[in-house]
Amino acid sequence: MYRIIYAATRSIPEGSITYEWETMADFLSQKLGEQITGAQVHQMTIVLKDRGFIKGDFTSRYGISMTPLIDIPEYVLTNREELFPSQRVSEKEASNLDRTSSSLPNKVFLVHGQNENIKHTVARVLGKLGLDVIILHEQPNKGRTIIKKFEDESDVAYAVVLMTKEDIGYKSGRENEAKARARQNVILELGYFIAKLSRSKVCALYEDGVEIPSDYLGVLYISLGDGDWKLKLAKELKAIGLNINLESIT
Repeated sequence: MYRIIYAATRSIPEGSITYEWETMADFLSQKLGEQITGAQVHQMTIVLKDRGFIKGDFTSRYGISMTPLIDIPEYVLTNREELFPSQRVSEKEASNLDRTSSSLPNKVFLVHGQNENIKHTVARVLGKLGLDVIILHEQPNKGRTIIKKFEDESDVAYAVVLMTKEDIGYKSGRENEAKARARQNVILELGYFIAKLSRSKVCALYEDGVEIPSDYLGVLYISLGDGDWKLKLAKELKAIGLNINLESIT
């Protein structure tokens, strides 16, 4: 059953509704006939807010209180393929999925911006899992151009993309709508690895408050503010067949 709790406190504006990500995920999973995760619902809400369909009043990592301007369940059911792309893969993606750790060692490419603390923290976690972490600027140049070096070093099993708050963006003349964004190279490399490896082998770790690109629906996003982000990431890595030890980070 769709469990919506109508707000009764003065802290939440009249007309708002509240729900937890996992509660909405369970409801949509039943309606759509496929498994929808709380992380996907979180991302869906961001997209709907960007399109002006909801007015978010309060958001946390557990759920949201919001004022809907449309019938959200009906909109989701009508636009299911756009909001929750089918997990069936194309022939190109299938060929990528067939590549195993026997042909590709436990190599993970770490895409990052200029936040050195977060970069080193995530790199240490990946290292503890027994993975070979590829950080582009740490690899020898060998006389290669930057783009050639990137292409050569991107032959990996998985990509972890760090979306940290480093740039500010807004539509022309709308400075009051400025939002924190990841650096442009990070967004570019996110798209590159989605195309090269398929969505199932790319995970974006984002800093709370950073703008999430709405065009990349279907990509796994994990908040760095989530106390379980290390375990969630490790489970995704293990799910694609990488040889890691989950106990090393618990």
